[in-house]
Amino acid sequence: MPELPEVETIRRQMERALKGRKIAGVEVRYAGRLNVSAKEFIENVSGAAFKAFGRKGQGPGEYTSPGSLICDPNGNLLVDGLNRQILTFDPNGEFIKSFRI
Repeated sequence: MPELPEVETIRRQMERALKGRKIAGVEVRYAGRLNVSAKEFIENVSGAAFKAFGRKGQGPGEYTSPGSLICDPNGNLLVDGLNRQILTFDPNGEFIKSFRI
């Protein structure tokens, strides 16, 4: 596994290369992991733009493995980080806060 500085370097490179670019196509391989139909997921994701790039970790706004994803009425994204905490991101992907469950 790469050392942390290398992970951050790769994350920054991906963000520079992809931020603002649109997703041209989507393939669902394991539809059972979705909480919507594969068709609905593809329709919602296709054409969307990359807004921000996070990274795996245990710091603020980081998670080891995302579980459930929920959008609130304000467009904020709540992520179950599978480490007994919920992370909240604004519609632009910026980290807002986290809380333990």
